[in-house]
Amino acid sequence: MYIRDSFTTGNFTQINAAGDSTDLTITVTGITELGASTILKGNIIGNNATTGTITIGANSQVEGDLTTTTAGVINIGADSVVVGDLNTLSGAINVGDRSTVTGSIKSSLAGVITIGADSVVGGDLITLSGAINVGDRSTVTGSILSSLAGAVTIGVHVIAMGDVATTYEGSEIGAGAITINSGSEVAGGVAGQSGV
Repeated sequence: MYIRDSFTTGNFTQINAAGDSTDLTITVTGITELGASTILKGNIIGNNATTGTITIGANSQVEGDLTTTTAGVINIGADSVVVGDLNTLSGAINVGDRSTVTGSIKSSLAGVITIGADSVVGGDLITLSGAINVGDRSTVTGSILSSLAGAVTIGVHVIAMGDVATTYEGSEIGAGAITINSGSEVAGGVAGQSGV
């Protein structure tokens, strides 16, 4: 499905709720704003250099991947569940408090990744040169990697099951600061410009 403008829904909307997420991909040239308590089974691609932002309202359930192709931002409201991946080229990715993303979250260039408090990410958090911020009491099953220059800040009582690094690809030289606050646990290695 191709929408040559913005795509907006109200609260409590259901899209392909009884279907299969692999059967529906919505490409939007404008802004996508889905209201609170939305159920979506499908993928959304924000395909616009400046306005491809995707916003999912609070208490929503999405089964599918959300992607912006250039500078579009992805916003996931509080208390939401995304069964899939979140990907941007250079836009920020913001996940609200008490939310779950089962897949990985990646900004290929300079987008900042922010995970709210009490949230769960089932995959990796990856950005090239953007910062990564993980809220208090959250859990990240994968690694937390900013591979060029971004800083990583981990809140209190966070559990990170993989590595935490701000290193150049293929190098042990750190490019950005790493801050791990009190009570947090990192199961893998830690590599950054400044110590913990």
